[in-house]
Amino acid sequence: MNEVLSAAQWKEADATYLQVTGINSLQLMERAAVACTAWLHAQWKSVKHVVILAGHGNNGGDGLAICRLLLQKGYQVQVYRVASASYAADNQANADLLDAKVWIDKEQLGEALQSCDAIIDTLLGIGTTRKTTDEYAHCIELVNTFRQKTIYSIDLPSGMPAELPFDEQWPVVKATHTLCLEGWKLNLLLPQGGSKAGEIHLIPLGLSEVYEPRNPIAKISSTATLAQLLPERNRFAHKGQFGHALLIAGSQGMWGAGLLAAEACLRSGAGKTTIAGPQEMCMPLTSKLPEAMYLHSGIDCWTNDLAVKPYTAIGIGPGIGKSTPTRKAFRNLLTSYRGPLVLDADALNILADAPDLLEQLQPNTIFTPHMGEFDRLFGQHNNWWSRLETAQRLTKQKGWVIVLKNAYTLIFSEHLPFPLVNTTGNPGLAKGGSGDVLTGIITGLLAQGLAAPHAAALGVYLHGLSADLAKAEQHEISMLASDVVKQLAKAISSLTQTSTS
Repeated sequence: MNEVLSAAQWKEADATYLQVTGINSLQLMERAAVACTAWLHAQWKSVKHVVILAGHGNNGGDGLAICRLLLQKGYQVQVYRVASASYAADNQANADLLDAKVWIDKEQLGEALQSCDAIIDTLLGIGTTRKTTDEYAHCIELVNTFRQKTIYSIDLPSGMPAELPFDEQWPVVKATHTLCLEGWKLNLLLPQGGSKAGEIHLIPLGLSEVYEPRNPIAKISSTATLAQLLPERNRFAHKGQFGHALLIAGSQGMWGAGLLAAEACLRSGAGKTTIAGPQEMCMPLTSKLPEAMYLHSGIDCWTNDLAVKPYTAIGIGPGIGKSTPTRKAFRNLLTSYRGPLVLDADALNILADAPDLLEQLQPNTIFTPHMGEFDRLFGQHNNWWSRLETAQRLTKQKGWVIVLKNAYTLIFSEHLPFPLVNTTGNPGLAKGGSGDVLTGIITGLLAQGLAAPHAAALGVYLHGLSADLAKAEQHEISMLASDVVKQLAKAISSLTQTSTS
């Protein structure tokens, strides 16, 4: 499922599925348990002894069903079930099918966790809305002390709400893997929640075949949809049909940012690419990127007023610095240029220092901030959920496109009723120059005539996919931004094959 749903919508999806298929909730629970057990069994090579932590609700019921299925496959399984005055009906139904010898009590739990090969967490699920306390909190805190163990959380790490803000002090299981049932939950896509989930694996159950939400809280970028956005080239095409991009980048000691952005722009397909940079950039640009044109922007930094009429899209920011002459040149350009525009890095920081310039920006201007730049620009935020609210509000009010960079980058636009979430990319992008590459890609796509939301979504996807291709050839620790650029051609080729398959 590409849609990211709220907890209430997931319950509605379950109900719809039961109604359409005619099965009951216990049978749906069994389906989830079968899918999770199959995934676990396929992964495990040396696991023999498993401990399952089960709560009183339906998530605990999943764990009890998984226990029975693992026993059938020959695993040694022990279950600690949190004591409760009442259990969900399907939870109890699965408990009744288990032999008494699988159960362990509170006094036995520590020893069992110490001796087992793997831990399965099914204490709490998407129904969590507040801080966990009492026996659940104790159990979560205990399991988190066994960091050397592989911990598998089913659907969500216990103690984490699906989409609501939660405090760092809340007890939440720190999982090694999270088997997310059917589709993404918002907190798994944000740093605070995703950092506790380990590797996330989607386990399809078929709900999306019968349930289509009216107002999802977010949507995952679709490869097939993005593939349709790639500009087509017929046999008689010429460079004038694919736009002329201008990148204003670089300052003394920072001209490498401009070269990275320029190569990314060229490889994204812009018909012509000009880079406006300081004097010292001319020679390395000529030798490294003879396909790009050079425009002198100043001696050490951007000081010159630039004629912008020839360009179909402009990207500003990588490495330009924040000198007084650069601020003035930036202000002058914003008053004279009304075309497609991408703002990144120091362009965003200059705007943060001069918020009156925001009024000069046209609808469909693309911002590409990371968290720190976003807060400097739009005010301090205490959590990611408030950032999402601010980005959604601003794009509706101003018509801008905001690319909020993150492990899972979010794209906001007035043309989207919800943020679009990109899932390509890896930690190898956490290195200087990665943002410059993204600016170049998006500017190149804009120059070719893509609408701003489409250029942003496609650019972010290709950027992440290029990083994934680079990771396949080297460890993400060693990955450079230039390695990402080198993979852009393969990324585009891969997406082209998707569009024709």
